[in-house]
Amino acid sequence: MRTMYISEGMARRLREGVLKDALSVDVLDGLKDSPYGNIPSFMDGGPLGERFLRKALATEYDNARNALRSMGRIESVKAGDISSAFQELLVKCQKIESANRDALEKLASNYVIDLFSVPDDTVRIEARLVGAIEDGDAISPVEPFDGDTGFEAADIEDLSGIDGQVAKRHFLNALNMGAGKRMSANIRGYIEDLYDIDSRLPQMYKELLALNDYMIFDSPDLGISDKSRNQIGIVNVRYGSRDELVTISARGVVFPVLLSELIRGFMELFSAHGLPKERDRAEYVLKKTDYLKAEPWQMRIGPYMWNIFTGYFEDTDTGDMPYIYQTLSRLKPGTFFRVFSEMMAGTGKGKEYAAKIRDKALREKERISFNGKMNKRKDDKSIITDSCMSPEEF
Repeated sequence: MRTMYISEGMARRLREGVLKDALSVDVLDGLKDSPYGNIPSFMDGGPLGERFLRKALATEYDNARNALRSMGRIESVKAGDISSAFQELLVKCQKIESANRDALEKLASNYVIDLFSVPDDTVRIEARLVGAIEDGDAISPVEPFDGDTGFEAADIEDLSGIDGQVAKRHFLNALNMGAGKRMSANIRGYIEDLYDIDSRLPQMYKELLALNDYMIFDSPDLGISDKSRNQIGIVNVRYGSRDELVTISARGVVFPVLLSELIRGFMELFSAHGLPKERDRAEYVLKKTDYLKAEPWQMRIGPYMWNIFTGYFEDTDTGDMPYIYQTLSRLKPGTFFRVFSEMMAGTGKGKEYAAKIRDKALREKERISFNGKMNKRKDDKSIITDSCMSPEEF
């Protein structure tokens, strides 16, 4: 395949402002109307306030802009603008993938299993490359549910507590998205397999992700509406009945997106430990947090948060992350935000909290491993360990 350098027209547009030096005012102004702009724990001027979120946005925008600017060429693309270049490159990637769909879907599943050290026969994974995400595939509503949720708070204190659960869930959703984007972009973990499938794919994926990461800063809601969902990936975690395996079903229009959605699905599984145990409360929290218009903001700030979070666990194996993340997710909202404020601020107290979380998580991992071995000896059946939450725990 011939490599086309960016056309002179596109180069001129890049120089003249397509890659703006500053983040769009529309996106910054949209922050206050985002789900994170309405969370007191974020916007009260504290460590997780508006200043922190603006820094997260600016940092991720700079990363996206610099990655695209330093690229210098786009594989066989002649388009004169970013969105057209993305569409052209996407079509070219999909054409190559169509002949290698089974191998790529298997690679995505195996990579995530190895990444999180998922025990055999504990989670069912459905990974599919698709031409497009259709409206019929929709899982999350576009807007937060605003009708009768079936939940009634006992008193003002109870209402404050459930609002804290909503805020915590928003935060975890952003971290889940950040994990998916960051871990899937670490192409070193699967580059040899990609070269074996088709040597053109690694560079094309790198360029496609750079274009996509820049475009998520185009506008506050990325044109998402009831008529246009504009999704390129989707994931659903199905818990099933007591005796059924948890199923993580992911679809993506291209391999890196599919992989990102799979990782996000596993993070969702781990973070589900943080939901209220009462079903009506859990459903209330989900209806208030899991909606499509929140996702662009999760994509913008989640990777920044994830980088800080994982910086505390650089010497920890990725197979330990499910236990670490569960331990964090189980914290009550007040404790959760206190701990995370310190961690995001990079204080000494934040390091102490991170060390305590890791120690508690690894003790839990050892306990579960021991109990699992004992149960296996008893009935010679595999069990769903706490690294993959069982339906009854949900």
